[in-house]
Amino acid sequence: MTHRAHINAAVGIFLTICLACGLLSCSSSPHLERRTSSPNEKPVSAVVPVEVDLLYHRLADVYRSDSPNSHVHAEMRAPFREFVIGPMPPDFQLLDSASKAQDALLSAYASSAPAKRTHDIYLWSPLTTSWPSEYYSNGTQVPFYANFIVHLEKESVAATKIEVLEFSPMITLGKSLRWTSHTGPFPAFLPEIRLVSPTSSDREALLATLLRLQAHQSNGGTQPDKH
Repeated sequence: MTHRAHINAAVGIFLTICLACGLLSCSSSPHLERRTSSPNEKPVSAVVPVEVDLLYHRLADVYRSDSPNSHVHAEMRAPFREFVIGPMPPDFQLLDSASKAQDALLSAYASSAPAKRTHDIYLWSPLTTSWPSEYYSNGTQVPFYANFIVHLEKESVAATKIEVLEFSPMITLGKSLRWTSHTGPFPAFLPEIRLVSPTSSDREALLATLLRLQAHQSNGGTQPDKH
């Protein structure tokens, strides 16, 4: 057998393996379901008897590493203790995420007047921590991740509404064989990441955490420095 024939045979075997893996990947495509009793269109919010500016500083203060209240952040349950405050994504990114995730609440938020969002907080994890949530594939919980927007809106002189939204919620569905710009001439098994609709339980859990932080601050926690 000539050298060229050896090369052609090797390429043929490789392509056969790729085709078989591709067919196997297609034939075992996951059955995805979301298990929840709450529709994702339902707002997750609460009203607290605190002026909006003070509430913003109370919550943001917990995430400052030099704050006397930073230990409260470290004591949060996973995954929220991994989150930090970051810059709010621009509106076009919010609207793009809302469209892909079919999130009417985020779409309405991104279309609202900027003046209503001046006290808002964006929470994200630099570790891209994932956790089990409402999504299942073939009966097994799959890793979920999202960033969060904490919207603070003045209800009255002495009351504020806290609403929690998700930005770019996604799940990981194992690995599949495919080509990308990073794999070069040959395919590779890569994590299959899929954008999904926002969850309710994670927004509710974060809201409950924020309410506990607010209660800690108002019942003996060190008052934040507003400057």
